[in-house]
Amino acid sequence: MALVYAARYPSKVRGLVLAGAPVDINAGESELSRVAHGAPTSMFRQLVELGDGRVRGAHLLQLWKHPSLEPEAIHGLLQVPDDIATPHSSRLITLFREWYTHPIDLPGTYYLQVVQRLYKDNQLATGGFAALGRPIDLSMVRGPIFLLAAHDDEIVAPEQLLAARHLVGTRERQIRTEIVACTHLGLFLGATTLLHTWSEVARWLAAC
Repeated sequence: MALVYAARYPSKVRGLVLAGAPVDINAGESELSRVAHGAPTSMFRQLVELGDGRVRGAHLLQLWKHPSLEPEAIHGLLQVPDDIATPHSSRLITLFREWYTHPIDLPGTYYLQVVQRLYKDNQLATGGFAALGRPIDLSMVRGPIFLLAAHDDEIVAPEQLLAARHLVGTRERQIRTEIVACTHLGLFLGATTLLHTWSEVARWLAAC
């Protein structure tokens, strides 16, 4: 949404950070994009019908088994420095499980638009995506951009994000890229990533 806004109103955006965002689906393949491409649209419509116009988080959780809820996997995802057996680590693991097993519901119309327009038709990268009253042209984005990707992202392959370098109108020297050794959730929840990478992102934004 931030990228769409920046393309629609480029003069209002001083600096843009895209983290784990699917810009060009055809530039790479993630587990999620493989599912979206391979499954018929009727399956996604059935999910919406099953939820009476919404996509129930509980139904999505049954289809999407990531990440593993084993303590070792959660410990690695959260990048917790303590030993897994400490009370601190145990509490974090419990909190993560409670959060992960209660996903929110999504509006059905929004969900189907994301599946069809972004994942199946790749409209954002090809110029066919319309928002805020007109087709979105990513070449209108001219300001500095920070592209932050997760190396082991099962949701958005790094290539699907980094392809933005060739779609926006920003000069190459104003585009910064970084690939962090983590998963999609680790990009936003990992202690090391939050401490080091996101601190650097904040400093970059402050300098824009």
